[in-house]
Amino acid sequence: MTGKQEAMVAERIKDPKASNAEIIERAGYKAKDVHTASQQYLENMKKPEIASALDVYVNKAEQGVIEIAEYSKDMGKIFSKEGASYAGVALAAYKDIQDRVRGKPKQQMEITSTSVNLNLSLTDIT
Repeated sequence: MTGKQEAMVAERIKDPKASNAEIIERAGYKAKDVHTASQQYLENMKKPEIASALDVYVNKAEQGVIEIAEYSKDMGKIFSKEGASYAGVALAAYKDIQDRVRGKPKQQMEITSTSVNLNLSLTDIT
């Protein structure tokens, strides 16, 4: 991996909410505009060396989720609020790691719009 690619991976891990264009800029790439920077980011993400670097973090998070799931199961059997609370916090942390690496999935929202047209005549009809 090049220095810029390593910087891109580090920036993505550090700031998962940053836009693709921001990540590219922080990593030292030069792009004409936001669209070009986003395209450059997406092209870099397809490269196997970058994917494998990010997979290390994903694998850690996934193993952690499995451990927490097992721990939660055991703590649930003894009905401990502290154990359940710990498991919830740790699970949220591992999900955050996954979001940092893979980005958050897009969510679709269903929006319903209603409009009303009212026609009034201000002329006198006498």
